[in-house]
Amino acid sequence: MKFTFKILIFSSILLFLSFITAPQDLILWRNINSLQIKDFQAIQKDTLKTGNKKFLGAISAISIEVITTQKSRYTPPKLVVKNYFDKQQSWMLVKNDYVLQHEQIHFNISELYARKIRKSADSLARKNITNLNIYRNMVNDWEQKKQKTNNQFDAENDDSFLKIGKEIFFKKNPKQKEWLDKINLELQKLNIYTYENNL
Repeated sequence: MKFTFKILIFSSILLFLSFITAPQDLILWRNINSLQIKDFQAIQKDTLKTGNKKFLGAISAISIEVITTQKSRYTPPKLVVKNYFDKQQSWMLVKNDYVLQHEQIHFNISELYARKIRKSADSLARKNITNLNIYRNMVNDWEQKKQKTNNQFDAENDDSFLKIGKEIFFKKNPKQKEWLDKINLELQKLNIYTYENNL
């Protein structure tokens, strides 16, 4: 799993507007979309190892982008938080619905933390907090928690597999469905903090 994170700070509304549209190789998380196998467009890398039981069926390049604008140092900043999947940096070795669901859960976890960032930014703004460092620290704190959640998800979904020739057989882990349901429930609780609702 690969994650990138960036905080972009702009003082000009014009610069902010130039970043509204995502490039074609990025998928912005939305309620209506889900990842498809064809979205994993990077050249496949063979990470399957049978000796030490390492299995990496796919890598998703997912990033949370935070664009901050502030009219003056006396007003709370406005944060625009986007959760992206990068098609050109993501690849899939094992192309099936189970692996695809695993990567979708990672994308959903990232969206969950994007919503937590939006909620926290809203709370800080309501308290009239204007210090950008407080917002940066809040974003970094949620990013660290997101990484821990992703690591926990991977640790609990350590699949057993067997490779015979070019065929890969593995036993599905029931915890993956549990995680899917759990994250989807958490997303519903924070539905007011979707990207669309925070424009």
